[in-house]
Formats: sequence, structure tokens, C-alpha cells
Amino acid sequence: PLWKQSPKTMYTKNKLLQNPTHKMKLRLSGTHKLHAKSIVLTTGSFDYPLHVEHLRYLRTAATYGDILVVAMDSDELLRKRKGPGRPIAPFTLRAMTLCQLNFVNFVIKHNGDDMALVRSVKPRVYVQSMTTNQESLHSKEPVFNLVETLGGNVRILPLSRAFKVSTSALVRRIQSSGLI
Repeated sequence: PLWKQSPKTMYTKNKLLQNPTHKMKLRLSGTHKLHAKSIVLTTGSFDYPLHVEHLRYLRTAATYGDILVVAMDSDELLRKRKGPGRPIAPFTLRAMTLCQLNFVNFVIKHNGDDMALVRSVKPRVYVQSMTTNQESLHSKEPVFNLVETLGGNVRILPLSRAFKVSTSALVRRIQSSGLI
């Protein structure tokens, strides 16, 4: 089983693959395809503070299949995408937090190569958030096409109208409050 691999590679409750090799990703896919109807894959930063929109998004993504794999941005990738001062929490802490959610089955460190990720995990469903701007969403078309070529489906989840919240906005609000 995956959780019996080297502790350097995995974390806790058979959920975190910190530095999975290509072979391990294939094993994840192959093992679970035998025992599950479908693997759902999503990517994201999930930086602190974790908020209701993160939870809603992940819970909804989990409903599209049997196994939810979250490819979470490495610290370097998150810093590149969000700017200096980020991440608020390092990868291991963010990953350990997501692992506590009963609807998240695995967390993989993601360094930004979506095509390699999809080829390795071979998800039945790839879930993308609409928080991505239109230009970024357009740049994801090759990833979406690959998912479909491999026999999967792409789901794009809109933001909830009730909770238009983002980590970046929360961080700015906390910083402007003068409390930190």
C-alpha cells in the first residue's frame, strides 16, 4: 500500500505524497482504478487562511468520483504565482491541513507541470476552479484536451455567489488591519 512507502515521500493517513515519483503516481492511479470507479484530480494553492470557498470547492470536487487527489502548489510555485510574502504557510503545513478533510484522499506536491501530472494520475475527472482568469483558463485548454484524450472529463466549478472570498483578499485585509 502507498502508506508503507518511505516516510520521506509520504505523510500520514495514507494521504500525502510529498515528492511522488512518476512511478508512484502511476501506482496511485493503477491501484485505485482497480478498486474505485474514478479518480478526481484538482490543483491549487490552498494557502492560509483556508476559507469556506476552499472547503466548498474541494467538497464539490470530491462528489465527481471516488478518490480526490489534490495536486497542491509547491512553495516555489505559489510564490511565483502569488508574489513575495507567499505562501503564508509552508507546503507541509498546508498539505497536513488538507489531509484532515475526510473528502480529500491524497495530496501531491505540484511544481506546475499540469500535462505531466495528468499523464501520471490519469484522472477520470479533472476539476478546475473559475477563480482562474479567462486568459489562464484559455491556457489550460491543452490540459483539458489531454484529460479528454485519456478518456476523462473536465468540470469547471464557478465561484459561489454567497462567498466571494479569496486568500489574497483575506491576507490584504489582515495586513491592513495593523494587527500583524
